[in-house]
Amino acid sequence: MSLRTEIFVALFLISALTALGKMSMMVDPSEITRLLGTAVGVSAGVEPNEYSALAQALKQKQEGLALTESDLARREALVREAEAREQARSDRQLLYLFILTGGLFLLVLVNFYFDIRRSHMIFASSSASGAHA
Repeated sequence: MSLRTEIFVALFLISALTALGKMSMMVDPSEITRLLGTAVGVSAGVEPNEYSALAQALKQKQEGLALTESDLARREALVREAEAREQARSDRQLLYLFILTGGLFLLVLVNFYFDIRRSHMIFASSSASGAHA
């Protein structure tokens, strides 16, 4: 190989490694390996062993937990909505209770007013009839 070819190959490798380094920051390393493996027609695999079986079982367990977690989040959202409706209903009932209590208080005040007015009228009529006698 000539010096010129060696320099060209060295620059090519350096640029390829630099591009690969930049790519590795954006892409998962297993994805890079898969992409490079398919580009050159090479595939890589792991022979089944206890570690790969455990990793597969762990992955399945994590997927199951993620599914359970999403189901639980959905149920919690439904419970929160039901609680919000119940709180709104309770607030409305409390408002009705305050209105009724205020109405009753107003009726009691009106009753006192009429009782006082009637007692003044009775007092006035009794003193007027006592003056004429």
